[in-house]
Amino acid sequence: MILLISAIILGAQQDALDMQKDVLARPTAAGYRHLADQLAFAHEFPLASEAYQQAADRYAKLGDSNAAQVLDADAARYRTDLNLFVDTTAIEQRAYPLARLEPPYGCYVGVNIERNDGPREPEEFDQTIGKPQAIYFIYRKFGNDFPKDLANDLRSLHAGLQLAWEPSNLSETWNDAYVDQFVKDIADSGIPVFLRFASEMNGDWTPYHGDPAAYVRAFQYLAEKVHREAPNAAMVWCPNEIPQETIDSYYPGDDAVDWVGVNFYSVVYNDGDRDRLASWRNPADAVKYVYDHYSAKHPMMIGEWAATHQSVVDEVDRSDFASDKIGQLYAALPRLYPRIKAVNWLSMNTEKYAEGDRKLNDFCLTDSPEVQAAYSTAIKPDYYLSEATLDPKDGAIPRPAPASDAQKVHGTITLSAMVRSYEERPTVTYLFNGRYPVDGGSTTGPHEISVDTTRFKNGRLKVELRIIDSSGQTAGSKTWQLVVAN
Repeated sequence: MILLISAIILGAQQDALDMQKDVLARPTAAGYRHLADQLAFAHEFPLASEAYQQAADRYAKLGDSNAAQVLDADAARYRTDLNLFVDTTAIEQRAYPLARLEPPYGCYVGVNIERNDGPREPEEFDQTIGKPQAIYFIYRKFGNDFPKDLANDLRSLHAGLQLAWEPSNLSETWNDAYVDQFVKDIADSGIPVFLRFASEMNGDWTPYHGDPAAYVRAFQYLAEKVHREAPNAAMVWCPNEIPQETIDSYYPGDDAVDWVGVNFYSVVYNDGDRDRLASWRNPADAVKYVYDHYSAKHPMMIGEWAATHQSVVDEVDRSDFASDKIGQLYAALPRLYPRIKAVNWLSMNTEKYAEGDRKLNDFCLTDSPEVQAAYSTAIKPDYYLSEATLDPKDGAIPRPAPASDAQKVHGTITLSAMVRSYEERPTVTYLFNGRYPVDGGSTTGPHEISVDTTRFKNGRLKVELRIIDSSGQTAGSKTWQLVVAN
């Protein structure tokens, strides 16, 4: 069987090379797309990534944004990226003023446990996970009272509250008596409150989708009241990651928005459709569009996210899948997205508790020991903040910073890597001056290692990252030149 598969792949490789000559001679969007499919089938993944990107760029020029987005994702699926980081301890240097409730550095960890299979009280959940959550979030229908009892509990835990405040329609927003009392109750709570009003408005599955101008007016109306009466609250504007085309039309403006959020989920099958495989998606990609468009103006929050460990499609235990996605996202945030200042997990088995066609996945954190352990490990670094405060302070903090050539290092340093590849769990190796290999592991986390630089002479130190796929082939490598200065 192995010989047969090898023969098929070799044949496909030759077919792809022949096709490549034709496409280069007569380049078209469709031609590059067909070539990319053939290269991927032949396991020529780096070449496939390049061809998908060529196809995406050409479809974008033709005005077919949907095809371009799909092919951009395919290019990312087969691309290999390597980035090296060096932990430093420094005062965070900012080129922007802090927004309401924004910590100078780090990322609040948060969770929804309203329908968790396991602890549903914040204090008990904190003990189960092994680290306090800085934010607890709940859903609240517009028209219902502010949750005073929960706010009191969170005050004692030094935690904040994220409220997904959801109207049945935009017209009910204009209710001075109700809104004024709700905002007063927020102010009286004395805790940080992140008010996520009418999120995912860019999606046609929400009842407040379809009239961006009316949405903007409603958001601005609420923001004016919150900003005037509740200094302990921040207005969070939170689209879904898709569709992208409509997002900006719903943006309420810089003055109304304090934080920008984004919602998404990591699943094996999109919408429970066996033919729409999504297991290869890196969750860090889901935030890129919104981050690139809004993070220069606002701190960002992942309003809700989770990774499935069981799908209604086949009921297979995929705790390893959820663990991988946890590792990928929580490693990426401090290294690639430093202005994402909060990340919130929805801990719920939707197969049991969701309604209608949303009974698709088990996102519960505490019904799988492997998933719970992966989450606990991912949020353990000090970067992930376990207390939300109304008056965040600057301070000396460890942070992973991108390595640069000629960067001076001394003493014992912590190196880490952001690795993405067509291989879900590639083997990562560090080499120093072409020798002294150090195993960076094959998990999907940050591949951290500790290095005593006194082992090396002062002067240039070549650090190479090398990743190996499951077939033993080198999937990628990259080199940096640090300078040892002990």
